[in-house]
Amino acid sequence: MRNADSFDSRTAGRRAVAWLLLLVLPLTAAGPLAAARPPQGGASPAPAPSEPPAQAPAAAADQGMPAAPAAPEPVANGVPAGAVGGLAPSDRITVDVLQMDPEVGELHLDIANNVLSLTLDQAVEIALRRNLALILQRYLRNEARLGVPQALGIYDLNLTGNASAMSNRIPITATTNGNETSRDFNLGLSQLVPTGGTATVTWDNPRSFFPEPVTLANGVTTTGGVPFYEPTLNFTFTQPLLQKFGTTVTDQGILLALNTSTSNRVQFELSAITVSVQLIDSYWNLVNAREQLVVAQESLQLARDLNNRNIIQVQIGTLAPLEIVQSQAAIATREQEIITAQQAIGDAADALRLAMNLPQDLYQYDILPTTPAESDTIQINLDESIKTALDNRVEVHQEQLNVERAKINAAVAKNGLLPTLNLTANYNADGFSSTFGSSLNQLGGFDFPGWSIGLHFAFPLQNRAARATDVIAKLDVERFNRELEQERKTVINEVRRAVRGIETAEKVIVAAHLSRGFQEKNLDAEKKRYENGMSTSFLITQIQDQLTLAKQSEVNAVVGYRTALAEYYRSIGKLMPELGVKFLDPKEQVNRFSFRPANLLP
Repeated sequence: MRNADSFDSRTAGRRAVAWLLLLVLPLTAAGPLAAARPPQGGASPAPAPSEPPAQAPAAAADQGMPAAPAAPEPVANGVPAGAVGGLAPSDRITVDVLQMDPEVGELHLDIANNVLSLTLDQAVEIALRRNLALILQRYLRNEARLGVPQALGIYDLNLTGNASAMSNRIPITATTNGNETSRDFNLGLSQLVPTGGTATVTWDNPRSFFPEPVTLANGVTTTGGVPFYEPTLNFTFTQPLLQKFGTTVTDQGILLALNTSTSNRVQFELSAITVSVQLIDSYWNLVNAREQLVVAQESLQLARDLNNRNIIQVQIGTLAPLEIVQSQAAIATREQEIITAQQAIGDAADALRLAMNLPQDLYQYDILPTTPAESDTIQINLDESIKTALDNRVEVHQEQLNVERAKINAAVAKNGLLPTLNLTANYNADGFSSTFGSSLNQLGGFDFPGWSIGLHFAFPLQNRAARATDVIAKLDVERFNRELEQERKTVINEVRRAVRGIETAEKVIVAAHLSRGFQEKNLDAEKKRYENGMSTSFLITQIQDQLTLAKQSEVNAVVGYRTALAEYYRSIGKLMPELGVKFLDPKEQVNRFSFRPANLLP
């Protein structure tokens, strides 16, 4: 027993203050995520997920268990507001596919205090305007579109002309000869018709001059020094009757160009969907990373509070110094987790900036996602979802276009099995006079008409090339039909997986809320044991780690539901309408005989 004279008032005073701090210092601060300290390292504070409704079943309350949050009410018709990201009408985001410089223009962004506040809708709109993959795809889209007027060129009216002059020395009698001079000028027009025939009109206007009298081949004796004009007007029509007959064969290039253009239009939409999915994933990854930083900061604060309490207890002599070492080790581990979380935020933000193709001068700003992660659930009917997907998925449309292209080629290949039988009809009028006017009068009056008609037949007896081409074309049709069937099954499988993903995500959210509640209660119970000397810093640290994992899982669950929603809408082919995106890409106008000059690049 100590002597009263050895009493140290200063030591007693310090112990009294330590006991007082011990009584008022809380062991833990397990509040909501919104109560966490601001992010370290200059990062902007992340928006904290809202606390779920705390309405629990009666059975759970009776057993003293943490209440499971009531599941969000499903939204009628399966289309909740903000299901993918604060959705608006289907024409909120208009994408002009044919615009070659969509990234030109001012970016209307909310920037304050070196922080770029960004909603998911804004991010999607910027990405659809500026993403480099889509800009490159626009070049391919316009090139494919130009293939249609290029193919229509087969119906262009063809104008031909020829002018020539000739001088020739010819014999006049057995002992004399003379000079013949001639000039010729002709014009022609030819036009292809959809049945495969060709109509041609030619006007030939030769002029001959003989210095001496001479008897021509037609028996006419010329007067020396007098020119002669022999104009001719020909109307010719050639029409294939078997092989190469019909609009499908004639328009094969046009039909394939239209098919290619439509396929490229679908490909652009598929690229836009891919970019949007990547953008949505990047956005929610950034949300997740920022929330994980908040959780890591809460975990660090728990470790610091425990360490402060341990220091006080060591000072008053109720705890061994080893406990301080354990709590300080926990602080070091949590600080490492914060550094890792801050790196994840930077990586996720850069991925989002890249998806939007932001200018480099905007990389200096931190990105603060402002679209809340919480979302209402949706009602899903699997059979209706599959039907919607088969009707709307662009991949299915792409395969259908491949089948149509194969059928066009097969129809042309089948026509190639037929023999060649061409009809040629000709009507002509001639003139002959020593004066140009008289020859034209004869020509215009059809004084010397003529006509001819004929058939040309040809057929290779083996016809091996055409037969092989026909079989190959039929195999292509069967192959593309198989690919269409395979794509349909793939789509059905993706829809089923996406539906399971939605259902699983809903259950995971409820389970994650329950787990976090259990861990908070577990930490409270262990705190009381610790206060009564029945626990250690090591056990407290373990339970704090479990609570941190539960909170991290809760964040992952909430964000995971949003990504699952996006994947579901993608799987049924409704992501673009749900994002409010409308594509401006009018169909090509097909006019075989138009003379109006078209603006090839709008």
